[in-house]
Amino acid sequence: MEFFNEIAAGGEVQLRVIYLRRQHSLHPWGRVELRHEHVVLEGHSEMIGQAFRWVLGADLTVCNYYTHWFALAALHLRHLSSRPWVFWGERPGFLRLGWLGRLSRRLLLYPIARSVAPIWAIGRAGVVGYMNDWGVDKDYVNLPYFSDLSRFRNQPRAARAEERVVLYSGQLNSRKGVLGLAEGFLVAALVHSNLRLMILGSGPLEQQMREILKPVADRVFWEGFREWPELPAYYARAHALCLPTRHDGWAMVVPEALAAGLPVITTMDAGAALELVTHDVNGWVLPNSSPQAIEQAITRLAELPAEGLARFSAAARESVEGHTLDEGSSRFVTAAREAVAAYSVSLVSQAPANAAKTLIVFRVNQLGDNVVYLPIVQSLVAAYPGWRIVVLTSTTAARLYQVCCPQVELRVYEGPKFTGAWRKPWVLAKMAADLRALRPDVCLLGDDQGTVSHMLALMSGAKLCVGADSPHVRLNYQLHHREARKGNESVAAHNWRIARSQFALPEKKPAPDLRAFGCDASGAIVIHAGASREYQRWPPHQYIELANRLAETHPVRWISQGEDSGLSDAVTRVKTTSLDDLVRVIAGAKLFVGNNSGPMHIASALGTPGVILIGPSSPRWDPSWHRERFTLLREPLLTCQPCDSPIAPVNRCLNTLAPMACLNRWSVDRVLMEVLRRCENS
Repeated sequence: MEFFNEIAAGGEVQLRVIYLRRQHSLHPWGRVELRHEHVVLEGHSEMIGQAFRWVLGADLTVCNYYTHWFALAALHLRHLSSRPWVFWGERPGFLRLGWLGRLSRRLLLYPIARSVAPIWAIGRAGVVGYMNDWGVDKDYVNLPYFSDLSRFRNQPRAARAEERVVLYSGQLNSRKGVLGLAEGFLVAALVHSNLRLMILGSGPLEQQMREILKPVADRVFWEGFREWPELPAYYARAHALCLPTRHDGWAMVVPEALAAGLPVITTMDAGAALELVTHDVNGWVLPNSSPQAIEQAITRLAELPAEGLARFSAAARESVEGHTLDEGSSRFVTAAREAVAAYSVSLVSQAPANAAKTLIVFRVNQLGDNVVYLPIVQSLVAAYPGWRIVVLTSTTAARLYQVCCPQVELRVYEGPKFTGAWRKPWVLAKMAADLRALRPDVCLLGDDQGTVSHMLALMSGAKLCVGADSPHVRLNYQLHHREARKGNESVAAHNWRIARSQFALPEKKPAPDLRAFGCDASGAIVIHAGASREYQRWPPHQYIELANRLAETHPVRWISQGEDSGLSDAVTRVKTTSLDDLVRVIAGAKLFVGNNSGPMHIASALGTPGVILIGPSSPRWDPSWHRERFTLLREPLLTCQPCDSPIAPVNRCLNTLAPMACLNRWSVDRVLMEVLRRCENS
C-alpha cells in the first residue's frame, strides 16, 4: 500500500487498485491510509461491476493473483479483450507441489502462454521461477516490492554492545522454518552467553518453540504480533535478523533489517536474500533452514568482534541505499510504459517485441579494460534478466565477471592468441562455429575491440552487431550500428553511449559494483608498482624508496610482484595470488599509489583515493569514477605526452631526446609530497 501511494503521488500514471479484501487472517495489520484510487471487494458486492469496468477500461491491467475467482476472471477477460496486460507475481512454488503445481499454473494461467503479456516477477528468483514455467521466450521484468525503509534507517540504535540479539519477525509456522531457528539458537546459546533471541509474531508453532527454548528461556523475548509502525523500534534493539524460511517469494523483513543496519541470516529460499544479501558481507545466506546451518551462522554472529559487526552493519545499510520508494515507483512506471509499447509493436509482428534474446559481448582485454566495461554488463543483466548474455573475455579478467556477474556465461581466451587468430584460419573458423552455435541475436563490441572481434561478430549470424566507429579496424564499416567517439570522451563514457544506443540503459553510467569481492580493511597506503606494459611503469627502485619513507609515518602495504629488493621491514608485503585478494586489499586501503593500470581502475571503481603516475597513457583512460579523489601526475606541457593511443598502444617510448620523460621527471620527493597531501585530504 505504501508502494502504491508513492506511485500515485508521482502523478506519472493514473493508478487504480482493486483489493480483494481489507485484511487477511495471516496478516492482521491495522489499517494503512490509502492515498490512491481503489475499491475493496470483500463485503462490497456492489463494487464488483465497478472493478470489472476498471479491468477492461485501463490502458494497462496488472494481474497479481490467480487463486481468487475475481482475480482469475479479470485476467482471462483482459486477455480476451486483446488489450495490454501483465502478470505480476512472486516466485511460484509456494505449496511445493512440483510438477503438479506447474501443471495447475499452466491450466489456470494459460492466457500467459497465448499472449504477449510480459511477466513482472517479484525479484530475481521470481524471474528464474517463471522462466522455468513459461520458457525464455517471454518478456520478464524484475520488479520486487518496495516500502518506506527510511523509518528503519533513521531509527536510533538501542542495541547493547555486549550482547548479540537475534531478531525474528514473522509468522511462527512451518514454512518460515522457525523450529530450525529454535533448535539452532538453543545450541549456540548454550555455548555463548551473550546471545539473545527476540521474536516478533505469532502462529501455530509458538508453543512448540517455547518448549525447545526452555533451557535458555531467560534469554528469549516473546514480543508477540506488532503493528508495522512499531517495528523499527524493535529492529533497533537487535544486532541481526534471522529468517530461516523454506519459501518466501520476497520477504519484506530482509530489506527492512538491512536498512536498520542488521546483517541478515537467511536461506536461499528467500527471494530478497538472493537480491540483496551477499554472503559474509552483509549477512549469511544458508543452503537450507536446518538447525545446524542456523547454529553455525548464529555462532558466527556471537563471536564477531565489535568492529566486524560494524562492517557488516555498514554493508547492510549500503546494500539497500537504492531500494527506495522513489526507485520502486520509477521502475514500476517504466515497466508499465514498456509493456504498453511492446504490446503495440506485437500487434503488428504477432510475436513478442522483447522476447528473450542471446547477446554476445566482446571484451577480450586486460583487467583494467574489463573493470571499466563491467558496469555495462552489470546493467545489461539488470535490464534484461531473461536474456542469455555471453561475455568473451580474457583469462586475466574472467574472475571479474564470475564474481560480479555470475548470471552471464563466459567464453575465456588468452589475449594474444585471440587477437592473433586471424593468422590461423582454422582457429578462427573454430571460434566462429562455437559462436554460431549460440545463435546470437545481438553482438556488442567494446570501443577498442580489434579485427578478430569484428570478424567473429559478423560471422556469428547475429542480426544486429553494435560497436564503435573505428575506421582503422578492418570490417568495422560492416557493423549494423556504430557510434563515433566525441572529442576527448573517456573510454568508459564512449562504451556506455555505444551500449545505450541499442539497449535500455540509464543515462548516467554507474560505477562498477565490486562489493561481491569483500574488503580487507587495513587503512594502509597500498602500493602497486606494476602495469601490463613495461613502459607504463615508474621505476621499481623509486617505488621502493617511496614505500620505505612512507612507512616511517604511515602503515604501508606493498603488493608483491617479485621486485621488492631493498624494501624495509616496516613495509607489509602482501601477496595477492588472485583477483579476489587484489580487490579486497585495494578496497580496504586508505590510499592507492600506482601506475595507470588495472589496479588503478579497481581503485576508481571502489572509490579508494589514489596518487597515479599516468605515464604515456591517454586521458581517455583516466580514472572513470570518483575523479576528485585522485591526484594524477601528468605534465601537460610535455609535448610527447600522451603517446599511448587507447586503440593501438605503441608499447614503447617514442621520445628519443628524453626517454620516458613522462615518468622519469617525477622524483620520489615530489611523489611523496603528493601522497602525504592526498592522505591529509582523505
